[in-house]
Amino acid sequence: MQRHAFMIKIKPDHIDAYLADHSALPPELTADIKAAGISNSSVWMGPDGIVFGYFECEDWEATRAKLAESKANDAWQTRMHEHQEPPPSAVDNMWIHMLEMACLVE
Repeated sequence: MQRHAFMIKIKPDHIDAYLADHSALPPELTADIKAAGISNSSVWMGPDGIVFGYFECEDWEATRAKLAESKANDAWQTRMHEHQEPPPSAVDNMWIHMLEMACLVE
């Protein structure tokens, strides 16, 4: 199982909307995420709008390809992009894929 982590920044005036969007995830989105092979997925946000996310999947490239076919995921990503203030090093101008430096306990 591959472990993946990402980081993004939320625009200060969008934090409440971002939290509200995540409090009511569309069922078709979560179904498509699961069908794409993602498991153990969660997202945290600090008070300054820095978001850290984590998920697991068997094959990231295959998962990305399946998510690219999802209308629910496309709509969600479009909506989330409105809230994001991505750093210059962000992948696809969206998020930073973080390097796993060590697994302390498994």
